Amino acid sequence: MSSVMTMERKGRSVVSEKDGLVSHPVLRAEGMSKQYGPVTVLSEVTLDILPGEIHAIIGENGAGKSTFMRLLSGYAEPTAGTLSMGGRKVGFSKPEQAQEAGIVLVHQEILLADALTVAENLFLGRELMRHGLVDDRTMRRLAVEKLHDLGCHVSPNALVRDISLADRQLVQIARALLDDYKLVIFDEPTAVLTGEEVERLLAIILQLKEQGAAVLYISHRLDEVQRLADKVTVLRDGKMVGTYPGNSLTQMDMARLMVGRDLAALYPEKT
Repeated sequence: MSSVMTMERKGRSVVSEKDGLVSHPVLRAEGMSKQYGPVTVLSEVTLDILPGEIHAIIGENGAGKSTFMRLLSGYAEPTAGTLSMGGRKVGFSKPEQAQEAGIVLVHQEILLADALTVAENLFLGRELMRHGLVDDRTMRRLAVEKLHDLGCHVSPNALVRDISLADRQLVQIARALLDDYKLVIFDEPTAVLTGEEVERLLAIILQLKEQGAAVLYISHRLDEVQRLADKVTVLRDGKMVGTYPGNSLTQMDMARLMVGRDLAALYPEKT
């Protein structure tokens, strides 16, 4: 394992092999655990999330991926463990607090208001004002621009209930990307998207990386993980298996780490 990875596991600042500069984590999660009653769904996960880096989190269903993302973004509070930003401990009891700190989660589930328009959903709770009135014209214009970047061409005046599921997901992603965040978390963002829409989104994610944002990416599509990830963290049964350089893992390696055994043993040859 490289010196970069060794240092990351010890929770130190990481030295870029490319330019020799020190990158301090955007967010450090240490010993993060979550219990619901007697059931432990996440146990002692420690991770440094660096600026300008795409960090994939993979694991089977029930491995604890979505729970971990919810703890980082204020949708749930940990049973144990700490979060720190800039060397200072932080805690989020609601997502608005995480967003104010620069962390946003793009949900797998569609969380939009069906009875509102596309533009109203993008700016819901953060409406633009002009002379004391809601500036609908500017919001519609910005909605068109953001959606166009994602390859979505629905009208900003369309009601969300009248657009396709794929377009709703793109609207939700556009809402999350309206502001500049330090850390953007994607939870299975391509599950309902077409091939062209996926390519657009992956290009946006690479652009976020170039702009210096940190990206956490959850996906069952290992080809996407292989294309995007600078680092890959594997969770299994709520525990952290390890963190690996993205270019060191094949899709078969990732699958083997996720299930904890060689896949050939799961499908032996028939006599």
